[in-house]
Amino acid sequence: MALCDIAFMGGGVRGIALAGAIIELEKKGYTFRNVAGVSAGAIAACLVAAGFSGLEIENELSNLDYNKFKSKDYRALTILGDYINLRRDFGVYSADYFENWLYSVLRKKSVYTFSDIKINSLKVTVADIENKRLLVFPDDLYLFGIDYKNFSLAKAVRASMSIPLFYEPFRLKDKSGTEHILVDGGIFCNYPIWLLDDGCKKPEVPIFGAVFEEGDFDNPKRKSNNKNPYKLVDYIKKIIGAALDASGHGYARIVKGNDYRTIKISVAVDNKNINSTDFDISKKDSAALFENGKTATKNLLGSFDFDKWAKLRSE
Repeated sequence: MALCDIAFMGGGVRGIALAGAIIELEKKGYTFRNVAGVSAGAIAACLVAAGFSGLEIENELSNLDYNKFKSKDYRALTILGDYINLRRDFGVYSADYFENWLYSVLRKKSVYTFSDIKINSLKVTVADIENKRLLVFPDDLYLFGIDYKNFSLAKAVRASMSIPLFYEPFRLKDKSGTEHILVDGGIFCNYPIWLLDDGCKKPEVPIFGAVFEEGDFDNPKRKSNNKNPYKLVDYIKKIIGAALDASGHGYARIVKGNDYRTIKISVAVDNKNINSTDFDISKKDSAALFENGKTATKNLLGSFDFDKWAKLRSE
């Protein structure tokens, strides 16, 4: 077995494709040493760190009803209810269902906190709106007087995937008592490869990255999946989804040899791109994304050579 590190890009409902990538890496004999991720990528990274295999992750995600991630209380059954939730909670939907779901999945491996992970390290990123900075969990938990060994993985990932306005933000108070509003880390950087590779140190093992790429479609006859574009939730979904899907790869651009080690997963399915916030994604489209993840990883690994990549980085 060969060790590797990997960073997962955020991608909302497109995260099922990351399971396909993990499966193909495992087929090639790779095991994971350090992992990092944001949003949906944080989910994948967390499950890998908890000891789930690619097949187990695929099983958990393929059986998931993403519409249940849009949980509301009784006051949010109308457009007025959506507005009330925004005023009260800064988000239309509650993230409680997601946190409870992830907690129940992690419990299958008896993993609850960062101290329980099965690999060397796990890092997830979160956007701190209060200080306008990107936080890395567990590293920055000390700012809030929290011992990372006791901090819930489900809560950390919940913070990383809390899409602004769409989900209520995650809140933590620092040592001075100031409350911080924490949201999806993809707002600041949607591809945290820099957590594993600064482009300077000589790599000991392959450091892969998995990103999403959209197809270039120009088809005026293609109909939108959005039946009512003027509802508040749909409007928010379009704005935030566009921001996350268009988010650049950030620090990855300064690393030499980045293209050679990056798994580029197409989100194009049946002449359309699957967006991060397409929570009504069909089983068929989800399965297609999964296959896209497998295909992209096979293509990369078919030509990947560690020594060649290491040479590219030193040139």
